[in-house]
Amino acid sequence: MATILKRLIVTPDSDERIGANVLYRNEGDGSFADITNASGTGADHIDGFITFVLDYDNDGQLDIFVGNWSPFDRVLADRAEGRSTSARDRPALYRNRGDGTFEDVAQEAGIARAEGTMSGVPADVDNDGWIDLYLGNGGPQMGRRDPDVLYHNRGDGTFSDVTDALGLGHVGKSHGVTFADYDRDGDVDLYVPSGGAQPGDHWHNAFYRNEGFGNDWLAFQLEGQQSNRDGIGARVEVRCGERVQMREVASGYSFGNSSSLEAHFGLADCARAEQVAVRWPSGIADVFSDVPVNRRWKITEGQSLLEEMP
Repeated sequence: MATILKRLIVTPDSDERIGANVLYRNEGDGSFADITNASGTGADHIDGFITFVLDYDNDGQLDIFVGNWSPFDRVLADRAEGRSTSARDRPALYRNRGDGTFEDVAQEAGIARAEGTMSGVPADVDNDGWIDLYLGNGGPQMGRRDPDVLYHNRGDGTFSDVTDALGLGHVGKSHGVTFADYDRDGDVDLYVPSGGAQPGDHWHNAFYRNEGFGNDWLAFQLEGQQSNRDGIGARVEVRCGERVQMREVASGYSFGNSSSLEAHFGLADCARAEQVAVRWPSGIADVFSDVPVNRRWKITEGQSLLEEMP
């Protein structure tokens, strides 16, 4: 698939169990082609509620995460067993093979446990250079309260549940979970809005300040000229040594979500970014070399200029 084309992913209502998800490829002429079967992304074995793209394995290809809104009894069963107990009630993580096809690696990645996921967002929580997953869980039923989960990316294709270790086990009905560096200290903080669908089903929101992990970082604010002003759809690549990371600027990731439009990169112990490349929806590319880290930069489309921000 052409790298500059957007994809439309349609997820059926989990209560209906009506069949496979659908992946439409943008043909670039105002039409879409159904490539679900050819790409292997049907996910007819789960009941998807949220969907977003991310490059979890740093191979430069966008992968697809499909969160599953599982029945409460299945969520409890999986937590009691510490593993997935149902072939259907689990999320899917589609690894992009780079040839137009995907492979579901949720089981191998260690995230196949049933969750009542209603919202989710990817971000590098500890700035180690690998994208983590935060899933906001819950359900509309008055008596249902689910714990959220943070899966930490180990950098080897697998994730570990570090929710309790980091004090993030918010129990309730989490909608619109959002990452943003609100205090401008170089790490992403987490806001978890909560609330039920029924009158009187009230829950407190949660706001978690990231205390930092001592790793290096970079953040970029894009301003489009020929492309849209916020740079939505642009891809930012950062090279440090042998590692190349990619982020696609998005206005939201899942239900009720709208995270910061900054492209944030954790760099571990990288002292200087050898190259930063921005590929805009217009086709313009801005490339920069030897970029200082632990700073926030503004990039304006087509100007080939880095402007340091406070």
